[in-house]
Amino acid sequence: MSPSCPENPRDLAQRALSIGLMLLFAATFAACQPAPGTPLPTTPGEDQGTPTATLHTPITPGGAPTTARTPTPSPTPPPALIPGGRVVQGGLSRVHRVDPRAGDLNPVEQEMADLLFESLLVPSPLDGRPEPALAEEWAFSPDGLEVTFRLREGVRWHDGAPLTAEDVVQALETARDPDGGGTLWPLLKPVLSVEALGPREVRATFREPDCWAFWTLGQVPLVRWDAEGRPVGTGPFRWAGQETDGRVLLEAFRAYWGPAPYLDGWAYQPFPDAASLEQALGAGVVDLALWPEKDVPAVWNPASGYALLPLPGETYFVLVFNTRQPPLRDAAGRRALAGLVDRAALLQEVGGKGLVLDTPLPSGHWALGTFRRTEPVSPPEAVQKALSPAGWADADGDGWLDYRGKPRVLAVEANAENPWRIEIAQGVAAQLRAAGVPAELRAVEWGVLLSDLVSHTFDLAVLDLPFHTEPAACTLWREDTGRKREPFNWPGLADEDLDHLGTLLEAARDVPGCRPEERAAQYASVWAWLDEERPFQVLLSPARWLVVDPALKGLVASPFRPWYWNLNRWYWTAETGS
Repeated sequence: MSPSCPENPRDLAQRALSIGLMLLFAATFAACQPAPGTPLPTTPGEDQGTPTATLHTPITPGGAPTTARTPTPSPTPPPALIPGGRVVQGGLSRVHRVDPRAGDLNPVEQEMADLLFESLLVPSPLDGRPEPALAEEWAFSPDGLEVTFRLREGVRWHDGAPLTAEDVVQALETARDPDGGGTLWPLLKPVLSVEALGPREVRATFREPDCWAFWTLGQVPLVRWDAEGRPVGTGPFRWAGQETDGRVLLEAFRAYWGPAPYLDGWAYQPFPDAASLEQALGAGVVDLALWPEKDVPAVWNPASGYALLPLPGETYFVLVFNTRQPPLRDAAGRRALAGLVDRAALLQEVGGKGLVLDTPLPSGHWALGTFRRTEPVSPPEAVQKALSPAGWADADGDGWLDYRGKPRVLAVEANAENPWRIEIAQGVAAQLRAAGVPAELRAVEWGVLLSDLVSHTFDLAVLDLPFHTEPAACTLWREDTGRKREPFNWPGLADEDLDHLGTLLEAARDVPGCRPEERAAQYASVWAWLDEERPFQVLLSPARWLVVDPALKGLVASPFRPWYWNLNRWYWTAETGS
């Protein structure tokens, strides 16, 4: 069995490019407090050694990192590291369950599940490609119809029992079962069988090569429960209980197969509202909080003692064009309208921290390859000229473009319950009006917006959607996982266009062996087609804010992993000790 990620020169070059992109990402998130460091080019689970005194990469505002320090092995802990200690996280959600298989956990429940349970594969923090987790390696058959996972040696459940291939088979078979209580089974239909080949090898057989099904197999969480109904996993932290006020307690799992946590434990404390959370931060009751509001918390000030760190966003905003509306049927016209949207200016309107994006994937994703859209904001006169063949012209000389000689106002739709969507939709409408294109905000309830999207009775709509590590799972083109098995197709693409896009996506999904470089070459055709047809315009991804005690070190931010992904490497320092 060959390693899953051989380090040939091409792979090394790709990793070097990824590291550079992540450094650029960190620079974009510059702030007056130290920003999170660059993800380390190591395999998750591989011992990274004892960290240096700080893992936060100093950032020059508006510029590149001044240093790019990485952890280096050391025979003894540096003086700044205090082994042990606990961290208390504050938030607004309560933890009611932690079984990730149902697929409907709130963000804090998902966080607890991620710290307790693990899967065969994880996305690389560098570029999102699959990397080893509980499976130390994997190999495909030449035809791509079989994949064999080799499990790590020495992995134990939190109750001390060893992880076996039969445990993995049971988890994967449960995930494949429509009655198994999970939500992944529609994505695992291409899997014909799963079997144990020995104590440490598991083989899955596919009907046809399917990289989405392969990645889904790799993401199935391995979950057990003890006789008292407590969760049992293999992660770096194990369940220690939940108190009557909702406080959840996790403790370090000292028999963890990877680097054991420096911390002794992790606690989550829920609060009734943002004001109570802010008060708790100010009183030092909690050590950190992922800020739940759109605006920066007032508690953060030079005297508060807290650092404010911008984190990569988990969602992106997109402007969807209804290609079935006559004024928006022409691809050149859609490109021209998209050229009027100043995405950098929109980002400033929603806080100024984040990334301007060209695709529904985080910057640096393996599937982007060399694709980069260098499209400046178009001057109004150029846009008006480009819109003329599509039927737009100033027929009466009043300074406003008419459609086929008649006034036509484009409605930029968003649901009123979401202030981010409303603010961005309002900004888009204002930018179109500034170029002479009549446009206005249309704020509706979520149910109305969803109905308009499905029935294609809108002009333009602003949505924010979650990032997906696997490109085939992108909400903008993925198939409905219900009975209809139809694409969402909110832009209303014609059947021939939808078929063509489906063919391009299938070619990128069905690569035997699922090597990211080969799949990226296929996705290049997808990006080129979307760039030409422009059924939607990806806009931006705003930052999230983490309020944290500056004595807590080790955070390494990545757009491809949760903000707590390397929690076993976090530690308290000697400045304050906690």
